[in-house]
Amino acid sequence: AVALKPNGEVVTVGYTDSPNFPTTAGAYDQTLNSGTGLYDAFVTDITLGDAPPPPPPPPVLGETVAASSVTMLTGTVSGGSAAALGANDASYLSVTAAKSGNKYKADWYASVLLAHPPLEFTLTYDGSFSAKGTLTLYLYDWSTGGWTQVDQASAGTKDLTRTYATTAVQKFVSSGGEVRVRVLGSQGRSAYVCRADYLAITYDYQEGSSLAPVLTQYPATPAPPDEGPVEVEPIALTLAPNPVVRSTRFSFTLSREGDVKLEVFDPTGRRVATPFAGRAASGTTSVDWAVGRGDGTPVPAGVYFARLEGLGQAAILRVIVVGR
Repeated sequence: AVALKPNGEVVTVGYTDSPNFPTTAGAYDQTLNSGTGLYDAFVTDITLGDAPPPPPPPPVLGETVAASSVTMLTGTVSGGSAAALGANDASYLSVTAAKSGNKYKADWYASVLLAHPPLEFTLTYDGSFSAKGTLTLYLYDWSTGGWTQVDQASAGTKDLTRTYATTAVQKFVSSGGEVRVRVLGSQGRSAYVCRADYLAITYDYQEGSSLAPVLTQYPATPAPPDEGPVEVEPIALTLAPNPVVRSTRFSFTLSREGDVKLEVFDPTGRRVATPFAGRAASGTTSVDWAVGRGDGTPVPAGVYFARLEGLGQAAILRVIVVGR
């Protein structure tokens, strides 16, 4: 029998016919009985020492990841690309506003791909307009399928830096690690250009944590209410083998013919390869990738992200490259 005393000590009671059962010096009776059918009873009082402290939690690390791609909602790209958003260096992604209703708007969103589940993050955006207007920033809420406004400010011809920090990160990060940041510029009745210089997420995560390889397929991000519904057409992206050693094959499926782009990014948002860009037929298209950059040099082992864009949708796939 086992009992727990109020002070935390454990008491065990039993019997034995062992001729050499260990006893405690000074105990009441240390004499061992002998003979057939004879037993010795015992009571053992176990005093527990202090329990060892639990192991410390893994250290918290930090990382800054720039936007890896952009998607236009209203307006057109008139200069630069998503790569311009990687440094605050006066190298701009320029979006020319288009008329929406009775106003001109530049409305677009950037995708930032995180390699680890964040504990908290800070969004930083830097940019300007070619004329005075209103800048509004949103984060996409994956739990509701809508945009959440996180900042608004007056903007002009000089670069303006805006930040937003949150610990309520789960709803803003997809299962594939994507964070969508929407930049909306509204200037009024005159055409203008939105000039984005820098857009990145700085986040903390626990060492050793990572997001599992996952294929995430999302519908098109909703357009602003006054622009009407967005037609959604399914696309799908797969990869085999994954993890990858020397080569692998992407396969994507379209519901109709259309222009698509398949790109691979590292965790900082830098594009390392474009396995496919152009017109693809309806049905399934397969593309081989030799785990190399555009110049043919191999990419190092690590976690990467493949992004397929087409038919108003995007599919994100985590790619794990292991050592050769």
